[in-house]
Order: sequence, then structure tokens, then C-alpha cells
Amino acid sequence: MRESELPELVDLLYEGILSAEGWSAALSRLAAVTSSQAASIVLWSRRTDQALVGDQVGLPPELMADYARHYHLLDPGRYHVDRIAVGDWYYDERELGPATMRRLPFYQEFLRKYELDSTMASPVMRTSAGLDGFLSLGSAAGRRNLPDVGRFLAPLMPHLQRAASLRVRLMELSQQVELQQEMLDRLSFPVAAVTANRAVLMANRRAQEWLRLPGNPLAASSPQAARVTAMLESACGVSGPRVAAGATVRKPAGGEYHLAAVPMPVRASEFVSPLSPVALLLVSDPDAERPHAGELFRQIFRLTPAEVRVLIPLQRGATLAETCAALHISVETGRAHLRNVFDKLGIRRQADIARVLGPIELLDPGP
Repeated sequence: MRESELPELVDLLYEGILSAEGWSAALSRLAAVTSSQAASIVLWSRRTDQALVGDQVGLPPELMADYARHYHLLDPGRYHVDRIAVGDWYYDERELGPATMRRLPFYQEFLRKYELDSTMASPVMRTSAGLDGFLSLGSAAGRRNLPDVGRFLAPLMPHLQRAASLRVRLMELSQQVELQQEMLDRLSFPVAAVTANRAVLMANRRAQEWLRLPGNPLAASSPQAARVTAMLESACGVSGPRVAAGATVRKPAGGEYHLAAVPMPVRASEFVSPLSPVALLLVSDPDAERPHAGELFRQIFRLTPAEVRVLIPLQRGATLAETCAALHISVETGRAHLRNVFDKLGIRRQADIARVLGPIELLDPGP
């Protein structure tokens, strides 16, 4: 370990904020200069008491899965978390001692299975939302002088803390964007964010399919492009106040689309396109078959057809035995489907089904 290596580590940390690959490069270099076999950022939620391994190098997927599933509960380091200030270090060889480490299942059943014997960890992040982040360096016992490693990394820790906080915040924002896109993709009709000149900035899956259809009215070559542009200009406030507008356009093969352009809130519009006002375009196809409640449940909650068949009668008041008899399946099979339904809906009791699904069924036009 040489002090001359620290500036390179600082550069790698900040360069790695924007991507998992860049962050992995920083962790790889960190592991190398500290003679560690593995380096990782471990995230722990105090609210849920769940922990997982985030960005890492040198750890097999099986170890990360085992840790998140069970062994984080047996990690002796969890009992020292509140005693360690941000920037200080937890050394298991010092805090526990070799004799204790030889007895603990965390080491004997877990770490040694993956050829690791010793860990050192330092808090790099503590948020008001109850999320803690730790830099963890793992190796074989006795391979490193842990206090020497801690002293060597002391000048790096403020940079690591800032970089880790920014990295986690970026991951949270990315997850929010993914969730928002997932929600939009579950809608059964096209929705898109569009500028006044018909430039599509964001679109759900149905809108992407609709935009690829021949004769799409947003295409510059469409004979209806002028009408659509006027509608979008109204919603974007090109020549005055931003006002919702609608238009009915003809399909190339006959029939109609009903379009509605709704002004997006200014802050949302600026987020999507800081230079141009944006409208939310909604497309309705009167000829499209409206999904049945069962199809809505399948789309929204990712239920299988068999799970939907069990769910619908239960949601309307039937008992599990009555439902299984009507479907000609065993009660054991029905219970298995019901357990899957509970998991996907995030409920624990059959009585909660109507509460969760009632508002959705109101969208059902009936058989």
C-alpha cells in the first residue's frame, strides 16, 4: 500500500458514480491495493432489517443471494453498527477474536464456503430514511494487517462517503424511472409525452407499438399531421395558454382513433424536456376490445391464467372449496394458487382481496 496510489483511487470513485462498471473498477482497485479478495458496498435498511450486497467485486452471485436471504441475520457485525462512527472501522479479528470466529456459523457455514475468513467494514453512508451503507473488504484471515489498512484508507474515506452517497442516490433515481416505466407499460392503451412538433420523448409499450403502425398520425408524411400538430400546440401553449385539446383521426384501414393532448405540469415538463413544453398524448381506439377484469388483474399483478381463474370467484365472495369444486381442481392446488396470488398482491388474508381488487373491477364492462 502506497500513498501515491490514493489519487488514482479518488479519481476512480468519482468516475464510477454514473455506472456499475465504473464503480466496479474503483472497487477492484481498492481490493488490489489493500490485499483484499473482495470489496463491496453492503446496504442495510434499519426499517425492514433487510441487507443486501450492492456493487461488488470478487463475490460470487451465490454468496450475495445467501447473504440477502439468511446470513445477514447471523452477521456479528450488525451488533457493532451503532458503535462505529462514519469513517471508522470494524475489524472482526479485533472485535470478535479468532476463537469466537471459529465457533460462529457466519464464518464456518457461510464465509469459509466461499474461501473468505475475515472482514473489515466502515460505514460510508447513513440516511434519514434509515438506509446504511458500508464498505466491506473480505479476505483470508491473517492476510492483511487490518489496522494498517484502515490507516492507509483514512484520507480516502471522505471521498468514498461522498461517492457512495451519490451512487446510491443515482441508483434510487434509476429505480424510480424503471418503476414509472413499468407502471406505464401496464396500461392497456397508448400514452406518450410529445412536444408541439410531434417529437416523442417518452412512450409506454402500447404507444411504441402504435407509433410503428403504418399511417400513424404523428408521422410527418401523414395527411393528418397538421391536425395533430394543432392539438399538441394547444396543449403545449405555443400561441397562448396551455389548454387540453382533442382530435379524431382516421385509420388508414378504416375506423378512427380518438386522441387527447393534456398539458403536463410545468415541473414534469421541464424534467422531460427543459427546452420545450410537453403534452401527454392519450390514444383511444374504439375498435379495441376492452380488457375483462381478469385480464386487468393479469396485466397489473402478473398473475397466471390459473391464478386468475381461482381469484375471480374468491374476489366475488365464493369460498376456496366452492371455487376449487367449480374449477375441478383439488383444494391443495387451489391453496397453492392462492398463496401465489397473496404474494403477488402483497396481502396475507383472503378478506383483503376485495379491498385490493374492488377498485380495479370497476373498470370491467362486464361479460
